[in-house]
Amino acid sequence: MDATIAAGLTGPDGTIVGLDSAVDMARLGRQGLDPGMKHVALTAGETAHLPFQDGFFNLVVANGLLNLEPGRDRIVSEIARVLRPEGRLVGAEVIVVNDVDRSAFTVSDWFR
Repeated sequence: MDATIAAGLTGPDGTIVGLDSAVDMARLGRQGLDPGMKHVALTAGETAHLPFQDGFFNLVVANGLLNLEPGRDRIVSEIARVLRPEGRLVGAEVIVVNDVDRSAFTVSDWFR
């Protein structure tokens, strides 16, 4: 959803890359894209090892990225690495302080 909103804001001259650590979520996102959104790419990948070059992005939106992921310091370092020197980070996070048993969650849990 974030990538679709961003695509509407940037228009066809911008490039939107959405990354989710869950392969199923990236797949569902691709299926939901309007066919005219050729400037949007959705992929799955590890947030602690972002598959992008240094300084690749002008803006990173982190929506729910840090709240369930361990190793937050590494993730924030990766975000800083892929941002251009004058880049911006916009975040919407709820941080979980205690460990969460991730085995209890499936993709279908996100849509209940």
